[in-house]
Amino acid sequence: MGGVLADEGAFLPKVMSGLPRTQTKSGVSFDSSQDIWSYRDGVNNVSLDFNQLMSARALIESIKKVLSWYAQHHSPAHLKNMFQRLKHFFRTIEQDHVSSITALC
Repeated sequence: MGGVLADEGAFLPKVMSGLPRTQTKSGVSFDSSQDIWSYRDGVNNVSLDFNQLMSARALIESIKKVLSWYAQHHSPAHLKNMFQRLKHFFRTIEQDHVSSITALC
């Protein structure tokens, strides 16, 4: 079952080259180009699996860039919450068979 945006992202490479290493507020460094971000930041374990966002494959690099900013400037708990909200958003639009999102001006 293809996701809402899966076809548009079919041409994207598996590993994104435009994403550098990310350093958190507390100094933990990780490779943000990977599909799984897993690290320990203080007493917090962070594990984000971008493979869970397959319906958003065309947007993965942009999503990673945004979440990388959150990792650099906010707490690990906030980063994990933002990732959970994204998963919920894409799961919802896939279940509702949304084929496009239009901005109203």
